[in-house]
Amino acid sequence: MSLTTFILLSSTFGLVSPLPSLSDPDSATTARSSTQWSMPAHITNLSKSFNVTKFCDDQRNIRIVNEAQTLTAHDDPPFPGIPSSSSLRTSSAGKDIIQILYPKGSINPKNNILGGTEFYASPIDITTAKNVTFAYSVFFPKDFDFVKGGKLPGLYGGHEACSGGRGAHACFSTRMMWRSKGAGELYLYAPKDKQNSSVCSSPGSVCDSTYGISIGRGSFYWAPGGWTCVSQTVMLNTPGKQDGCFTLDVNGKRVIDRCDLLYRDEDQSATRRRRQVGSLLDQDTDMPENGDAEWEEKFDEKISELDGRRQSLGISGSQARASADAVGFAGMFFSTFFGGHTSDWASPRDQYVWFKDLAISYNA
Repeated sequence: MSLTTFILLSSTFGLVSPLPSLSDPDSATTARSSTQWSMPAHITNLSKSFNVTKFCDDQRNIRIVNEAQTLTAHDDPPFPGIPSSSSLRTSSAGKDIIQILYPKGSINPKNNILGGTEFYASPIDITTAKNVTFAYSVFFPKDFDFVKGGKLPGLYGGHEACSGGRGAHACFSTRMMWRSKGAGELYLYAPKDKQNSSVCSSPGSVCDSTYGISIGRGSFYWAPGGWTCVSQTVMLNTPGKQDGCFTLDVNGKRVIDRCDLLYRDEDQSATRRRRQVGSLLDQDTDMPENGDAEWEEKFDEKISELDGRRQSLGISGSQARASADAVGFAGMFFSTFFGGHTSDWASPRDQYVWFKDLAISYNA
């Protein structure tokens, strides 16, 4: 095998790990061994505390504020426009919380009036996990106008931008939504045409032809004037099978529990790998008679030829197979805004929502 072929194969299948970016001061903190993470009580730098991998906007609508001062204060609020008579009271003291502004007339963060915020974060490494829990608490004021609905954070896997009407062929996201009058739901992006028919026919499910899949709509309500604690647990499906699980607990009560979901489909990635290896090694790309198992065995034989080179470079065999794995978890998708994508979803005035106690658990 020529050196050129080896380099190409190394790049394609992750035999050489990329060096950390020297321009990114947080790059050294992206790899973590912990299986538990919770939002710190005090935050001086959101990017470092959450290990933010990408901000999707200029962060004008997000602030870190003190819970006791914010939810009990009657003057000098962090944002102008919070009513001094607002009954936002809490017995907790001193913790930092996240405050989000939804400006009047705003929908999503990509619109002319930037609404809410979006960022991706990996506070712990969950890329090898099969079962992950993501929890947080959210506070809607008593006079919050839900209009037609809006997005709330969830997990994501595969790649970014698994939202906005894009096809979720090699990714998934498990954001939550509020709907009219505060009705809650799971707003799932996953391979839509691969789902069990029961997903779309179940009570509370709405399968939009262009956008995400609503699951369990109205199974709970976001409570205005108080904290609502949500805890979602995602268990990935066997690649290509409809056996993925999603459970949602709201204030300690189980409201969604199903194990018929498909978050990832192995077929497309296997086809892509066959084409890549066949092209690089000048091999026949047709599927062997015994299917994927035989092809994978031949692929392993080809990879084993590189063992000496891998060892000399200090590269493990598991790294060599990383990109050959099915779609897996990537991290947290902190996404919140009004919408929808049309003006009838827009916030009628400047409104605020608070988040706290964000936590991620690598369960298995």
